[in-house]
Amino acid sequence: MKKFVTFLTILLINFSLNTSNLPIIRISVENSSEHVQTKAVKRFADKLQNRLQNRYEIKFYDHSSLFRDADIFRAMIQGKVEIGVPGTWQFDAYVPNMALFQLPSFYGKEAYFTYGVMESTLAKVVIESIEQQLNVKVFGRWLDLGHTHIFTRDKQIKKLTDFRNLKIRVAGGMANSERLSAMSSYPIIVNFADLPLALTKKSVDGLLTSFDTIVSSQLWENNLKYVYADGQYFAQYVPLCSFEFWQQLPEDVQTIIVETWEEGVEQQRRQAISAQLSALRFLKEKGLKVYTPTENEINATREALLAKEQAIVQKVGIEENLYRMFVEYMENVR
Repeated sequence: MKKFVTFLTILLINFSLNTSNLPIIRISVENSSEHVQTKAVKRFADKLQNRLQNRYEIKFYDHSSLFRDADIFRAMIQGKVEIGVPGTWQFDAYVPNMALFQLPSFYGKEAYFTYGVMESTLAKVVIESIEQQLNVKVFGRWLDLGHTHIFTRDKQIKKLTDFRNLKIRVAGGMANSERLSAMSSYPIIVNFADLPLALTKKSVDGLLTSFDTIVSSQLWENNLKYVYADGQYFAQYVPLCSFEFWQQLPEDVQTIIVETWEEGVEQQRRQAISAQLSALRFLKEKGLKVYTPTENEINATREALLAKEQAIVQKVGIEENLYRMFVEYMENVR
């Protein structure tokens, strides 16, 4: 019996040593465990671990426990993380072409408008820009957060002129800031961790975000009373892998990563819709007053903003050729 126990102990020790020596794939997200994006990426990580067992160890980090999304690009270059899934609003400081998705042309548009752009040749140009300028691999379709809106503390917005002089917190994106500036408000960058205090001290009057983000982060507890549900832009998350690490992966492992990611995209997009609707119902129950502008109001605001789109394009640095392609695409859509 003792010999058997000793033999079993040696096997367990060897197994432990082998596991600890496996190459590691670290996956980092910024959102909390209750967020719809975090849940989807966690499912991906779990499936990946199951399919790559005895070959790689998958380590999943949520709630910025490894890196904030704003720092994920530098971390990949430094070899401190292998996979990240940052929001589209985090990119344009490094990849100006990503600002395309926050231009006034997208204001108030349904999700299928963004999907259409992503299925066009425009997406190929944007993805090439991401990969070349950040030295990463975009290994799959993008996940959805959903439409973002303007939430405010003390002033209810019901028309474009109500934006005047409001201090609106944005998570990032030069084009987001420029679009809000064009609406006569003052966009302010505030770290997410500092946002509750900023709202309490009235350092900001409101913020640009989604219903689900408000609920999953419990920001509704910080005296947010109103929302102008205008669909400022359709927010998504981009799956990235360090290109240096990607190149080192065997071809079959690359295929497993791509296929495992793809399996979860449609499910996540359905759940994102459900999460936003559920969050909206919850916030209404908590007393949030929702103003949804009419289609005519949305169109009128978009037309007013479009007069400033060319200036925004030049300021944020979108390539002239890409924007020209986008204008042609819009003409064909019409």
